[in-house]
This record gives sequence, structure tokens and C-alpha cells, in this order.
Amino acid sequence: MAGANTSYARTVLKHCIASAIRMGLLPLISRITFRGREDGGAISVHTLVHAGNWRLGLLALSSFILQTGRRWKVFIHEDGSLADRVRRIIRRDHPEWILVTRTDADARVHSALKQYPCLLERRAENNLMVKFVDPCLFAPYERYLFIDPDVFFFAPPVELMKWIADEESGECWFMKEYEEVYAYSFSLEQLHALNGAEVKAGVNTGLCLLDKQAISFEQSEQFLEKIRGVDLVGKAAWYIEQTLLAIVATRSPGGLLPETYITGYDAGVREKRKHRVACHYVGPTKNDRLYYDGVLRLAGIFTKKGWLCGRMPIADRVVTPG
Repeated sequence: MAGANTSYARTVLKHCIASAIRMGLLPLISRITFRGREDGGAISVHTLVHAGNWRLGLLALSSFILQTGRRWKVFIHEDGSLADRVRRIIRRDHPEWILVTRTDADARVHSALKQYPCLLERRAENNLMVKFVDPCLFAPYERYLFIDPDVFFFAPPVELMKWIADEESGECWFMKEYEEVYAYSFSLEQLHALNGAEVKAGVNTGLCLLDKQAISFEQSEQFLEKIRGVDLVGKAAWYIEQTLLAIVATRSPGGLLPETYITGYDAGVREKRKHRVACHYVGPTKNDRLYYDGVLRLAGIFTKKGWLCGRMPIADRVVTPG
């Protein structure tokens, strides 16, 4: 009984710490923009945010910029839930980043994909489909990165920088799914039958390195047409975007990033924390760990790099006045 009480008290304490970080520290550090000293080249960086996680999205992007030391063409896609006040804050604090509103995106997507009704239908039903469709249409270059708002970078991403440097590879890379759980809309066996070939297992799309040549809207439309009458419920409905990107992973060179790009945060992952490059916070108690581990550790990294210490970090910092 004493052990159970101690465990419960520890859980409550972590929740309280996470809440304090979410309400106090996150609004402060999400306003910081790190400007890399070198140009990032012909690569754009994208994220998708909503009313509940937009500050995390800003922080995820800042962590990537700080760890790469580069200037990137950044696009923030929003699902239509951001208030006008929030949009003004993002544009004020991060004027060099491009905020793509859902209204503007819808007009462009509907024009570009009018011959793909199934894709448009799924995108209208499921906001995560914006992640599959929109960056490919808005990216100004042939290759781009997508970073979920709950993916933070804690060390220089050497593998990503190698991919960026190899302009002719045509490869696509993804994180590895949490605990061998394949979060697709169908089983691997069903996907084999629907796709006509085996689909790569373990693809997690929290972090994607993509080449436009690998994204075939026509093939995606054909797949969606096959399942048009299937009633996907619960998580299966939300996993359709990850399912489509798993098919992309199957048809393109590349693969899964090494285990230093961690998805999940169970006891096994905890042992790897000191070696991690990036972490995608998923699984049970994700929301608390995202704050008391992720946000708090990034604040420590920002401090070590010079923020709050009167020194400039490896990337120039810009702090918007209150």
C-alpha cells in the first residue's frame, strides 16, 4: 500500500510540475527565435498546429533550428482552429516564418487536387491529412522536412544533415514507431492486399524527411478509392495519414531513422535519454512527460547555449519584447 501511495504521489507531483511548465515556462520560451548563421539551402521545414499545441509547435521548430545552426524556410500550417489573436502572436514573434491559414490552404489545395475527390474528402474529414497533402503543395523546393509539435531536438541531427547535403538521393526517412506498435488504419496483412505489395512496418510520421517525387497523389487517390466504403472508426480513422506515408516509405529509398530518434518514453527509452537526438512524445502520460521532460530540458539547453546567461548561442537569438 505504501508503494502504491508513493507512486500515486509521484504521478500527482509530475502532473503539477507539468502544468506549471505549460502555463509559465512554455509561453516564455516559445517566443524565442533562433536564427542560424548559415543558409539551410533548398529545404523547407513544416509543422501542423492547432489551438491546443501551437506553442509546442513553435518550440519544436526552434529546437531544430538551434541544433542545426541553419536558417530554414519555415512553414506553420494550422488546422483552422487558431484564433486571430494567436495568429497575430505567431506572426509578431516569428516574422520570418510563414503561417499558412486553413482558409488560404483550402483554396490552394482544392484547386490543385480537384481531380482527386477521395483525397479532398479525407482531408476535409481528418485534420491530420493536412500533414500529408499541404506541405507537398506549399514546399518551394523538391525536398522538405515535417516535424510534429511534440517532437523536440536535443542534439545536432547528423543523419538529417547528411540527407540534406545529398540532394540527389531521392530518399525518404521516418521515425520508428513506438514499441513495435504499427499505428496504421489497417493491419499489415490487409495493407498488403490493398497496396499490392508489403507495406513497411514501424513507420512513425512525427518526423519525416520527404522528397516530392515520392509523393504520388494519384496512387494515394487509388488507395483511398479502394477503402471509400470502409467505415474507419476510432484511431484507425486518424491513422490514415500515417498509413499513406507508410506506403510512400515502402515505394521509395530510405527507411527508418536510428534509435537515437526516439518515439515513446517508456522505461526502455528512459535508458537511452542521454544519447537521444530527438524525441517524439507519444504513449501513456504523454502530455505530462512532454512538459516535465521535453520543455524543461529544452529550457536547460537554451540556457546552456546562452539564453538567460548574457551569452549568444551558436545561432543568434531574437527575443521579442513583452
